[in-house]
Amino acid sequence: MTVGATLFRDAPHRLWTWWVSELASVARRIAPRKIGIGAPELIVSPSDDGSWLATTARATLHGTQTPFPLRDNSDLRRPKSVRLRLAQSDCFIRNVDMPSAARRDMARLLALDLERATPFKPSDVYAAFAVDSHQPRSDFVSVQHVVAQRHHIDAMLADLTARGYRTTQIDCASEPPGSALPVNLLTAVANADGRSASSKTSLAVLFVASVALLASAAGIAISRQDAALDDLVRKTTEARAVSQARRAAQQTADAISAQANAVVALTNARPSMVALLNELARVLPDTAWLTDIKIDHETVDISGYAKPAASLVATVEQSSIFSDAELTSAVTRDDARDRERFNLRARITPAQTVDASKTHSLDINPGRALPSVVTP
Repeated sequence: MTVGATLFRDAPHRLWTWWVSELASVARRIAPRKIGIGAPELIVSPSDDGSWLATTARATLHGTQTPFPLRDNSDLRRPKSVRLRLAQSDCFIRNVDMPSAARRDMARLLALDLERATPFKPSDVYAAFAVDSHQPRSDFVSVQHVVAQRHHIDAMLADLTARGYRTTQIDCASEPPGSALPVNLLTAVANADGRSASSKTSLAVLFVASVALLASAAGIAISRQDAALDDLVRKTTEARAVSQARRAAQQTADAISAQANAVVALTNARPSMVALLNELARVLPDTAWLTDIKIDHETVDISGYAKPAASLVATVEQSSIFSDAELTSAVTRDDARDRERFNLRARITPAQTVDASKTHSLDINPGRALPSVVTP
């Protein structure tokens, strides 16, 4: 038998062997729950003594099976996929209200808020979040943020890998027993063993798509940053104009207030009309009779009859309100009234409190004309 005849006779067997191996390779790359074959996926949890307890996903869901010890799988060539379920005590769970507009950057914003509000650093933890889709409000959404320490999980992953298991998901146990929070702390798992030569084309297409996506994302990010920068410049210009207008208004208000304060201070510095008349009534003797009073800004002029008139200068200067008293004309004798006519001027000093017990009203004799008061 020739070599060609032997190869022709063995061709169907070789074709069948190749076809079976290719189907097995495809079946290994597809999750068993998607094609309905293979062993059920295991959910493993650490026990208190350091060992591992396992149960199937279906049994955990229905609560029909008790956990069993996890067997060593390191002697097999291909690692078995498992889901790691952490105890509630190994997870830090917090509820955060976030704006609905921040859905695209939710992970980054939660990481920043985690570093601000807790002692954890993003590089030291595994974190995932779930958004409450039944939130009635539209402007805010309720987010459940789940955090676990990285060194603790890395130690568990290393132990499972050493036992021959590949971890595809990490979640946290919740109530009721057997359920878990809808998060996956392990969002990306390296699985280089499942790759084959037939996936190189898909990887190349994925790489090209990733490059195009990154380029598009970079262009969108640059466009957003330019728009945000323009908006920031516009808002800064508007804020500067508003600030300048407010500063000018404040300066105008300060000037008006200063003028008002000056007027008030000037008014307060002058004694009131009542205080001046009361002081004149207090210091002048009962024998004096005034016929005219003229009050200027800083001086007061009085005219009348007194006996004697020359002594009025010293009498007026004894007042705390008047100073620099002097006669402005010669004293003349009026024999009909048996008094001397005088004209006296005194300077008004700044306002001071006059003791009410020392003041009294002007003594206006009946039948005499009231003194005329001329003010500026």
